[in-house]
Amino acid sequence: MAIERITKYKVKQNRAGKWFWDEIAANGETIDTSGQSFSSQAAAVRACENAKARAAAAPIEVDSSAVGMNTLMRSLAAKRAAQPESQQLASWLLGESPAL
Repeated sequence: MAIERITKYKVKQNRAGKWFWDEIAANGETIDTSGQSFSSQAAAVRACENAKARAAAAPIEVDSSAVGMNTLMRSLAAKRAAQPESQQLASWLLGESPAL
């Protein structure tokens, strides 16, 4: 699906006479904005076209640092659970052996 079908760009003027652009999602919510004002409609349209082109060319980066941290935490938890005192505590909590 082309990005034009899921988003649209709207150039508009505020009460002070300055121009802005917004990127509107298919559900009607604003997902991006120019963040600055422009003195003319043409300048706002040009800035909007530049932003649209940059967005389409932007690389996608995947940050998997959380996956590594989760793996490490699970590994440490498994090692801790395998320690004898942890097993004794678990048995005691389950009522399988006398209190520690």
